[in-house]
Amino acid sequence: MADIATVTRNYLGDYLSALSPVAYTLMGAGVVSLDENPNAKVDKTPFVNNTNATGTITGYERVFPFDAQMRTGEAATMLLVDIFRNSKTGSAAQLYYVRADLYKAPTDGKYPARRFLVTVEVTSSEALGTEIVHIKGNLHQSGNAAEGDMNPTTLALTTDA
Repeated sequence: MADIATVTRNYLGDYLSALSPVAYTLMGAGVVSLDENPNAKVDKTPFVNNTNATGTITGYERVFPFDAQMRTGEAATMLLVDIFRNSKTGSAAQLYYVRADLYKAPTDGKYPARRFLVTVEVTSSEALGTEIVHIKGNLHQSGNAAEGDMNPTTLALTTDA
């Protein structure tokens, strides 16, 4: 029988990179929260012989809400700040985001991972007085995710696509 374990948030590895040059950096110190909302799209059809509609999942519009403290020494956070501060749009507001499953057994130091092309939406920059500035917003998935493997030590990603 397999052991049952609780997975805590620190067993999901999060990494960001500019599109060019690609150089992944850990979303670590300063990132307060980073969630994943799959936002399934459901096509619902009421058939004449049923009293309730039948639903079919037709796709996903995945969103990753984030809250990050502004820390100048954290490269991942500064990628978000740069997009916010310079009001970047279009492809200039896109990054690669990788989520690695660090709770799974590694193979040669690599963990299963998904790479997403994301559009960064910064919704606020906020703080009071002497508080740390927080950058909040959403990473919106663009297109399909690529499956692969992430080495958290070398920050190397290998994708299947």
